[in-house]
Amino acid sequence: MRGGFELVNNVRSKVPLYTVTEVARILAVNPSRMRTWVTSNVSSRRNARYTREPLVTSIGNVRRGDWRIPFVGLAEAYVLLFLRECGISMQRIRKAINALKEEISIEYALASKKLYTDRYDLLYEYEEKNENRADTKLVSPRDGQTVLVSVIDDWLELITYSDDGYAKRLRIGRYGDANVVVDPEMSFGRPIFADTGVRLSDVFGRIKAGEELSMVAQDYDIPEETVRIAWGAEYSKAA
Repeated sequence: MRGGFELVNNVRSKVPLYTVTEVARILAVNPSRMRTWVTSNVSSRRNARYTREPLVTSIGNVRRGDWRIPFVGLAEAYVLLFLRECGISMQRIRKAINALKEEISIEYALASKKLYTDRYDLLYEYEEKNENRADTKLVSPRDGQTVLVSVIDDWLELITYSDDGYAKRLRIGRYGDANVVVDPEMSFGRPIFADTGVRLSDVFGRIKAGEELSMVAQDYDIPEETVRIAWGAEYSKAA
């Protein structure tokens, strides 16, 4: 690929792991919003019709509700959510993604380590002068303006990238110190407690069934406070 990244692990890009609803639940996004990111749509402007391509990778969308999303799609949705929360418009995001795909052949732009943001524009890295990330030179695919951007370390630390330059593990920030991660090579890509590998669904299922949180935590050898934090992040709003 011309200067871009090639995702070498098919487990992350070719294996369907999630439905739209499951991705929405993991990221705490409205399912309808998530569905618009996965589907394409036709728009009209000045008597011209054009198709907006999906922003999130899916496999098999033959009929409504039949989308299956690989891990790379979950990573794309994760980053897209962050960019939107930064106030970056969908129009600007789409322009940047198209430029990344066309100019340096990055297929899964939103899951690429080369994608950064300064909260006003989307930027891609084209030259590193040294190992200090704050001095990394970036260029805007929207207007070609070269800038120096301080990387948003708190966000990037939530994403672990593989040697191929694409996300391989996500830490779901809304769970805070509970340290919940999603890894396609562990527990079929379901959210797990990073320190033990125990699935959240297993722990939460027992608590919802009426068992004491402290006893469930003890059974799985997870600190009670860790389970309490995760439980609160998952269900406090619903309560």
